[in-house]
Amino acid sequence: MARLIDTGPQVEGGASRASVTIQPLTRVDSSMLQRLITGYETDEIYRVTTSETDALTSFDLRLTPAPQRLVKRYDHQDETTMQRYAALAQAGPGGGP
Repeated sequence: MARLIDTGPQVEGGASRASVTIQPLTRVDSSMLQRLITGYETDEIYRVTTSETDALTSFDLRLTPAPQRLVKRYDHQDETTMQRYAALAQAGPGGGP
């Protein structure tokens, strides 16, 4: 699990791009997970493109209009699921199943 930190807009070639920093989320509790895992609604989606060479793997996210409004809800997380998420966060990167 990780958290995103907005590092502000960057301008590249005349186009503004958002930038974020991804940091590990290693200490969690049920209250934090309940706040984080709520769901979302959106009119936009990210299209992902990837490029790989022997020396570099990169991906690009392009925000595009969704064909219709998307709604996803996580109304109930049982205790077993919450414990599994907490264990994954505490295991750190690569520590999950």
